[in-house]
Amino acid sequence: MGPVTLPAPYSLVSPPVFPLTVSAGASVPLVVRFAPPTRGNYDGPLSLVTSDSALPVFKVALSGFADAPDLSVSENSGERFNFESGEERFQVQPGTGDFQGLKISLESRNSSAPVLIHNIIPPAGFRVFNAPVYPFNMASGDSRNIWIQCEEISTGFYEGWVTILSNDSQKSPFQFYVTSRVGSVADLRVSSMTNDSDSAAGLIVNGDAGAQTLPLRLHLRNQGDLPLTVSAVSLPTGFEFVSPPSLPVTLNLFGSRILPEIQLTATELGTYSGAVVISSNDPDEGSFSFALSETIPGGEVSVLSTSGVAIRASEPGVAAGVSGMIVGGQVNATAFVEASVDLGQTDPWRVIGTVLLDANGEGSFGNPSPIEDPQSLGSAQWFFRIRQ
Repeated sequence: MGPVTLPAPYSLVSPPVFPLTVSAGASVPLVVRFAPPTRGNYDGPLSLVTSDSALPVFKVALSGFADAPDLSVSENSGERFNFESGEERFQVQPGTGDFQGLKISLESRNSSAPVLIHNIIPPAGFRVFNAPVYPFNMASGDSRNIWIQCEEISTGFYEGWVTILSNDSQKSPFQFYVTSRVGSVADLRVSSMTNDSDSAAGLIVNGDAGAQTLPLRLHLRNQGDLPLTVSAVSLPTGFEFVSPPSLPVTLNLFGSRILPEIQLTATELGTYSGAVVISSNDPDEGSFSFALSETIPGGEVSVLSTSGVAIRASEPGVAAGVSGMIVGGQVNATAFVEASVDLGQTDPWRVIGTVLLDANGEGSFGNPSPIEDPQSLGSAQWFFRIRQ
């Protein structure tokens, strides 16, 4: 008899070799595994080809319902605790002895949807101790311990994301960050200031192509045990610090420095992007860089010429105001009222007020902010524009 065909996601556990001969009175068990990738109903026939002329194809109806696989990950080196993907950072002591390193527990938490682990990928310089054969299944309640080890022996600082690939559509890839220091080094760690310094969620990785956006303040920290000197920080065109950072600065062990907030100083519409570069004496990341991008969205929107933009001032040094009606803007967006003045030289546009547009892309403004002109308004020509 044989072969056997099954609908997905059914499969045979330790299937026999087909074609298979079964002696009179003997039997051969066929064990069927149900491993659905997502929540839903799974129906279909198991078909077995036989040499019985009266029943050449024997069929069995298979039916199953499953919730989605649910992978739980916990740290198990000390006090066990569960954590979510991208939220934790662990220090790993270097060494490759048996059961040395960071102990992580994987658990399948759904009674009807086994977890299938496709692969566990450590960063460069690390390994999975006693790595299992991939892929492997975990039935409900099953758990598997893995150890992440730093296998480097050269002096330096090693770090990166451990990635777990599975059939849990909500948690794959599952990631956590590991670091390890071999010998004495100065090591720069960069994160966004708004995140916990012990959390991986705010880490900024050297060379990361995923661009950071504003608002952004950088938290620089020395994770090494030799002094770290940060000599310079350069920003892409269109960006500036709200105040110049005091550099160079030397940070001792676990010393840190929060830099002033980065702001977008460009005024023209469009996307501004480039690399932030942090220069230091970090031996392997002396030129630490990451992408920064910000967009001044939309385009100019029309202003009704009937009410137009009215200027209310007639004497030198007297506050002027503007008013008008915006139409044709992006709905539920913020529009910016900007002003520039021609006094025989080019002056930059500056925002003097904002308007929240309604569901029709319209909004009115009146005297959003006074404008002080130190020179005679009579000899100056003011220009106004509305943008999103």
